[in-house]
Amino acid sequence: MASHIAAYDYCAFILLLIITFYYLPKRISGNYRGIVLALIIFVTGAASVCDATRVRFAAKPDVSDLRFLNVNFAYYMFFSVIPLLYLVYIIAVTDTWHIIRKIRKRAVMSVVPCIVFCIMLVANFFYPVVFSVGPGKELILHFGFYLEQLLFILYNLLTVWFLGKFIDPIDHKRYRILLIPVYICVTGVAVNLFWPEQHVLCFAVALCILMLVLISNRAEDAIDYATGMHTYKVFAEDMTTNFKSGKKMQIILLNIVNYKY
Repeated sequence: MASHIAAYDYCAFILLLIITFYYLPKRISGNYRGIVLALIIFVTGAASVCDATRVRFAAKPDVSDLRFLNVNFAYYMFFSVIPLLYLVYIIAVTDTWHIIRKIRKRAVMSVVPCIVFCIMLVANFFYPVVFSVGPGKELILHFGFYLEQLLFILYNLLTVWFLGKFIDPIDHKRYRILLIPVYICVTGVAVNLFWPEQHVLCFAVALCILMLVLISNRAEDAIDYATGMHTYKVFAEDMTTNFKSGKKMQIILLNIVNYKY
């Protein structure tokens, strides 16, 4: 790993800082999506720092194998939960929590592979099932590493399935937008497999986050500044989506007299 390049990790971290301090505070964060997006930003930022650190450690002979093992453990732990968090973000941004209640068993089962891989990472300290440190701090990859790559692709396929089955029939425009990050992440995985020395995965995820922030459907112009509430256009879109998805709704009508005064 001494010849690997961490420039993309630094770019990813800088991009995430820009998103955090400039774009994110200005966005509308309804339906828990702001919290989930903040979690994705934090986890991706931590993964990029760990990835850059393990590249730097690999070039330093005085760094112990245990420290090198620990930073690799942290990197794979952070990165393994990103696809699952994106799936939760899709549920939050489309406000389809009521659908999850209908498929509760499948929703619980979708978390199991991520938990299993995290357990394997912990077990890796006692027996090398994911990776081990070889001479010259070269990572020796075991079957658990390829399971992590498969897990990443599995969650992307699960995301495509959820979007196609539950989001596309009720909101085709949002379906196409939310599908783009999946393509970017899969491309990042493919590049990482063929050119692992480039470390582009965190940068690919950072680009996805930037795209989600920039093309958010709940931009500032969708908010009425006098009341802080969504405009009629957003209300009409939400009503149409809720009718199609079968979500229960409650409508309250208020008549404010002399509102201008």
